[in-house]
Amino acid sequence: MMKKEVRELKHEEFPLAEKVWTHYRNQKADPGRERIFGVFVDGALAATARCTRHPEGLEMDCVFTLDEYRGHGYAAEVVQRLLDECGSETIYIHSTLPLIGFYGKLGFVPIPEAKLPVSIRERFVFCFGEMAGCNVAPMMRNPVAGQPRPLPSAPCPLLHAAAFRQGRAGRTCSPADLRERDCASPDLCDGKPDVR
Repeated sequence: MMKKEVRELKHEEFPLAEKVWTHYRNQKADPGRERIFGVFVDGALAATARCTRHPEGLEMDCVFTLDEYRGHGYAAEVVQRLLDECGSETIYIHSTLPLIGFYGKLGFVPIPEAKLPVSIRERFVFCFGEMAGCNVAPMMRNPVAGQPRPLPSAPCPLLHAAAFRQGRAGRTCSPADLRERDCASPDLCDGKPDVR
């Protein structure tokens, strides 16, 4: 019986994603700016999606499934997990033209290239303002109405993934982190090391 798990990778697991990405543009991971989500099948990383914080917003990329795992819907599952975790902010993507419909089903809509934040648009500067000519369509997904927004966080002496999630430069714990650590109050943090 196959065992499947869809979850966020811990920083020490980022090399697993880089190994998958050798089949996809040889991307490298940056734990300081990125969150990576994956589908694990029988313990092996089968599909990925990455959320990167740029100075002007979030970008999703590296949505990739290894050939031997294709056809099972893993890409949609890993993107949905990323959206569940990061979707309280607008997320931008550079979709290939054939995948516009796939991302459309997940709430993304095509936008003019000029509507991309500069720091995200600059990644495709080699297209000289003609992303369609590079087989790319800019898209964005606004936070979904009714989707829970992050609650205010409490000060914490440790750097947690919550700080990245909330786009804060400071050190914070989110209420979810506090619950995971069984804190008695959302105003306190027990200071346990973040294991992500």
